Amino acid sequence: MYNYICHFIVYKGGTVDITVQKQNDDGTLKEVVPVTGGPEGGTSVDRAFKLFLESILGKGILEAFKNAYIEDYLFFIREFEFKKRSSCHPLIRKIRIRIPLQFESLVEEICGINISKAFQNSQCNGTVSYKRNKLHFERSKFKEFFKEAV
Repeated sequence: MYNYICHFIVYKGGTVDITVQKQNDDGTLKEVVPVTGGPEGGTSVDRAFKLFLESILGKGILEAFKNAYIEDYLFFIREFEFKKRSSCHPLIRKIRIRIPLQFESLVEEICGINISKAFQNSQCNGTVSYKRNKLHFERSKFKEFFKEAV
C-alpha cells in the first residue's frame, strides 16, 4: 500500500466549509477534523442577513415571525437559501426575495411601520427596496452578507 496525499474540493455554493478526511484501507473516507461550521460556512451569511433585517425592522422580528407562522418562516428561509446559492451568477444584477404576506402584517403589527417605508427610511435606501411582496437587493448590497465568509 502506498501512502500519498490527495486534495479535493467539493463546490456546491458560495461559501467554503473546511474538513480533514483520511482514506481507510478499504477506500472509504473517515472524517479526522469535522467541518468547521465557523465563518467559512453559510451560517455566517444567514446571520448577517438576519442582523440586517433586524437592524431595519427591529430586533426580535424574525423570532416573532418564526413563533407565529413557522411554515411561512421556513418558506422565507428557503427562499433566502436559494437566492444565496444562485446570487453568484455574474449576469444577476438584482436579487429578489419573496416575502410572505404574514411577515408584512406582523411587521406592521409589532413595529407599527409599513415594510416599504422602513426600507425607504433606512440607510440602505437605494440599494434595498420592498415592492410587491419582494425585497429587491442590488447585487453589491446582497454580497455584503458574504463578507464574513471566506
